Amino acid sequence: MVTNLRIDDWQTLHQRLRGIAKRRAILDAEEAQCLREAEQLKLWRRLGYIHMSEYLERELAVLAGCGIGFAFEVQVAAHLAGGALEAVLHAWCPSFPGFHVYYPSRRVSPALRAFVDALKRQPTRKT
Repeated sequence: MVTNLRIDDWQTLHQRLRGIAKRRAILDAEEAQCLREAEQLKLWRRLGYIHMSEYLERELAVLAGCGIGFAFEVQVAAHLAGGALEAVLHAWCPSFPGFHVYYPSRRVSPALRAFVDALKRQPTRKT
């Protein structure tokens, strides 16, 4: 709650707000330049993300404490364990048995069958 403002304080307040807007514009321009460079370097790939938007959401918003995001638990397990992230909205987070490469009830091509068999031979990794 604002109290004890004099009628003459409006000019000072106006100047403070203009200063904030100017600093914000400078930061926005710097951020835009960095995002262009990140796009050229494919920065998100170096950090294990599939797309720039995933990097922006997870690294620059959620991990910075500015919002919530949606991810598979395996993708953020280290952040959850370390306390950097907290699971929320549990009712919208059903358990997930895993990814599926194909529908077993459908016909499978020999190439896909060879790929699936190769995957089955690979040892599972803990991330």
